[in-house]
Amino acid sequence: MKRLMAMVKWDTRLIVRHGFLHASIFVLVIWITLLHQIDANRKLYAAALLFLEMSIVGFYFIAAQILFEKGQKVLSGLIV
Repeated sequence: MKRLMAMVKWDTRLIVRHGFLHASIFVLVIWITLLHQIDANRKLYAAALLFLEMSIVGFYFIAAQILFEKGQKVLSGLIV
């Protein structure tokens, strides 16, 4: 449990350092403004679109984080 908490702490620090937190908040604000514009009849479609978008954006954030960590040789330190 101690190792898990240490890894979560460092992962959070890297997410903030690379600016992913700010990018996530920016995407969240855009989605909130867009979803407030949708009619009540189309809420189901909006929910499906939101889950699809979250998976796509999450995929790109994870891929970018891995590329940043590869460049800084962080992954070899985490695997050991």
